[in-house]
Amino acid sequence: MCASAKPHSMRYKILSCACKQCKAVVPFAKCPWHAKMLIYQEAKTVTMSELGKHFSAANPSRKTPITGAQRLFIHAMTRENLTPSVFYMQ
Repeated sequence: MCASAKPHSMRYKILSCACKQCKAVVPFAKCPWHAKMLIYQEAKTVTMSELGKHFSAANPSRKTPITGAQRLFIHAMTRENLTPSVFYMQ
């Protein structure tokens, strides 16, 4: 905790799980994972602790892979020297 003797502002934030992977594994139950943030406003520091575990250990997929048909279309367009901005206009 803080070693300062004078009173100062602290704020708490409780974060709960909102990931789609946990919802897909157990759709009708609330994920038990929570994070607690303690923010010291004078020192501008944050202490964070986690409680519970996620239902799913999988990380969300950030990027969808390009399909074979999309890849062929891109190759055909680049052979004609078209830029990506032109792809979206047509």
